[in-house]
Amino acid sequence: MRCGSVQWRPFRTTHLDSLRKRFGSARPAASFNAFSLLATAGGKRLAYSGDIGAPTDLGPLCAKSLDLLVVELAHFQPKELFEFLQPKIVRRVAITHLGRPARARLAEVKLLARKILGPRKTQFATDGDIVRF
Repeated sequence: MRCGSVQWRPFRTTHLDSLRKRFGSARPAASFNAFSLLATAGGKRLAYSGDIGAPTDLGPLCAKSLDLLVVELAHFQPKELFEFLQPKIVRRVAITHLGRPARARLAEVKLLARKILGPRKTQFATDGDIVRF
């Protein structure tokens, strides 16, 4: 789908798969789908994860290099995400939607991100932050 000069491409995630299995037959009108988005324009590639079931949901987004990945960190362990992203070509990672366990040990999670992904690569974004890439 194109909007102006931006090409948008959705990718289904596994975030709601367990709900679909549990309630899908009782709620056939409900789609139980969650999506990530890839935006490309002007030679830049930006991906937004929304909610994902596992870091492997990011595979299609990271199939080619990304200038920026905006990804949540509420539904799996930080190390799992960072190790998945480590071999990928992602110039900048903005972490959003931290779960309570990650927020409770934020300093440790930030240190782990720097150790696995590098010192300049990750920003833990909060409301109102500007992420430059």
